[in-house]
Amino acid sequence: KITGDKKVIQEGMVQENQKLLFKAGEEFRVVVGNAGLANITLNNKSIGSIGNLGEIKNIIITEDTIRSYTLTPPSQNEQKPATEN
Repeated sequence: KITGDKKVIQEGMVQENQKLLFKAGEEFRVVVGNAGLANITLNNKSIGSIGNLGEIKNIIITEDTIRSYTLTPPSQNEQKPATEN
C-alpha cells in the first residue's frame, strides 16, 4: 500500500520487475509485505533493497528523511489467548 500526502495511490500486489512512479508534495508512506524483493528509487537516486526476504516494512519518506519500521507478525508457535464461548 502506498499513500502520498495522506491519499491512497496504490494498493495491492505488484508484479515481478514492475516499476511504479508516484509524486507527492509532502510525504509517502509505503507498506511492503516482502521487503527483500522491493527496491526504491527516490528523486532518481536508488535507495536499494529496503529489507530482508519475508520482512514487513512500513516506510515513511519525506523531503529530508526516510524512516523505516520492521513489523513482525506473530509466529505460528505463539499461543493465541483463550476465547469465551
